[in-house]
Amino acid sequence: MEFKSLREVKIKIIFLSFFISIQAFGKSKLPELATKQAINNLRFISSDGSFTYYQNREGSLLLSTNYKVKEVLSSSPGTNYQIISSPKRKKLIIVQQESFHKFLGVRQMKTIYKMDFGGQTATKLGLGVDPRLHNSDEWVSIFHPISKTLKFISLKSSALKFELKIQNSFNPYFKPEVVMPNNNTILYSDLNKKGVPGVLYYDKITKQTNILYKASNPATKLELCLNKENIFLGEFGLDNLFKGSAISLLKANAIDFSKREILYESSLNDIGNISCSNALLFIQNLSKQRKKLAYELVELGLGTKRVKVLSDINFASHSIDMDGVILLPHLGKYYVVKGKSDYTNRDILKKSKASEQ
Repeated sequence: MEFKSLREVKIKIIFLSFFISIQAFGKSKLPELATKQAINNLRFISSDGSFTYYQNREGSLLLSTNYKVKEVLSSSPGTNYQIISSPKRKKLIIVQQESFHKFLGVRQMKTIYKMDFGGQTATKLGLGVDPRLHNSDEWVSIFHPISKTLKFISLKSSALKFELKIQNSFNPYFKPEVVMPNNNTILYSDLNKKGVPGVLYYDKITKQTNILYKASNPATKLELCLNKENIFLGEFGLDNLFKGSAISLLKANAIDFSKREILYESSLNDIGNISCSNALLFIQNLSKQRKKLAYELVELGLGTKRVKVLSDINFASHSIDMDGVILLPHLGKYYVVKGKSDYTNRDILKKSKASEQ
């Protein structure tokens, strides 16, 4: 009986500690995303609510639109899907991972598909990780962590493709950042033999590669984000060996790192995870202001260079841009930072002009 009592006390202490830690985060005032589909099955919903992609336990990816449900892809039970879009709203990229609950390695090759925005027919592109849409949805890049190559495939004609070899031999879990300012120019990140990250420039016409920028410390994470004529470079310290964060701006039509404009600097290590589709968003370290460990999603004004805090959950990790709606995942919930939050009564029989483009 004494052992049972001690066990019960320990369980209560653990439960109380967990409860206190959750309460410490506080309740967010942001609205939660509400849809007819279970949130854990939802994979993409258009901003006007005219169509929704979701998955089921049987391993299928389904499209729900105009009161109809159609199967897009089928696979084995437990298959997980991810859908990637861009502000151009022309194409969607589907990532299919069959052993999502069995294989936890981040280097696992996944099956990549392309599909028209709002479409129901998916075409296989190949295997890889971290696919990204480029150049008005005309190209997609896919990283192959085993062969350490960035593969670029034209979405107009899959016969048009080329590869870039990543030189990194320092970090097996490294994934390059990549942006495509125009049809002939690619900027991507890589690591040298000492693990120091840098940004490289590739010219498709001359097939020449040049180093544009090199970080000062291997304990630095570089991020690249492209929004129309602006390229944003994020530099974020990873540990105590290098403290500090910075975000700078370059013009896509005149890339010159020596003339980049510093938009933001901090003595703390921000998480980063920049998003720049509509506004420049990133996860900032607010520990100094709040005098406790705290990370929030913030918006950086390009003209004012002022930082505006958008979230109130104390420990944000990243945001999700789902067709212009900015979501913040946290403790199993999806908070809406920008855009509409309630899609439970948005069955639209006629597509809007934006969704037809």
